[in-house]
Amino acid sequence: LNHELDLTHEGHNCDRIAGMFAREPDVVVPKIYWQWSSPRLLVQEYLPGTAPENPRQLAEAGFDGPLLAQRGARAFMSMVLEHRLYHADPHPGNVMALSGDRVGFIDFGMVGQLSERRRNQLLLLLQAIADRQSEGIVNTLIAWSDSEPLDLMDLELAAQNFLDKQAAA
Repeated sequence: LNHELDLTHEGHNCDRIAGMFAREPDVVVPKIYWQWSSPRLLVQEYLPGTAPENPRQLAEAGFDGPLLAQRGARAFMSMVLEHRLYHADPHPGNVMALSGDRVGFIDFGMVGQLSERRRNQLLLLLQAIADRQSEGIVNTLIAWSDSEPLDLMDLELAAQNFLDKQAAA
C-alpha cells in the first residue's frame, strides 16, 4: 500500500514512458518537475487538451479523429510490443487530443510490464487473428489459462465466430 501512495513511483513511470517517446513528436507525456515533487505531491507539466470520448466534439474542435486514433493505437502498441512497459489505464480521461493532432498520455499510477515470453505470445495471438487462424487463437488462450478449458471445440468455435464478425465489419 505504501508503494501505491508514494507518488514518486508514478513520476518515475511517467519519466520512463516519456523517454520511450522522446523522438516521437506526435506523442506527448508530461514532464515531471522533481524539484517541487515529493512522495505525497507530484508536480507535472499541464497538457491543454481534449478528452477523445466524443468524436463530434473532436471534429468541431478541428481534430482529425482517425489520425488521433491511429497515433494513439500506434503509441500504445509501441509501449506493449516494443518496450513491454505500458500505460495500464488508458481511458478517455487519461488520453488527450492535443493541438496538431498529437496524443497525450497522463496519469501513470498504473503501468503494466510484459515479460519477453508474454510479448511473444501476444504477437502469436495477433498473427493468428490477422491470419484468421482460430486454432492459433485457441492455443494462445490455453497457454494463458491457469486451467484446461472444459471444451476445446467450444473455445475454437467462439474464436472462429470472433474472426467471422471481424471479417464482416
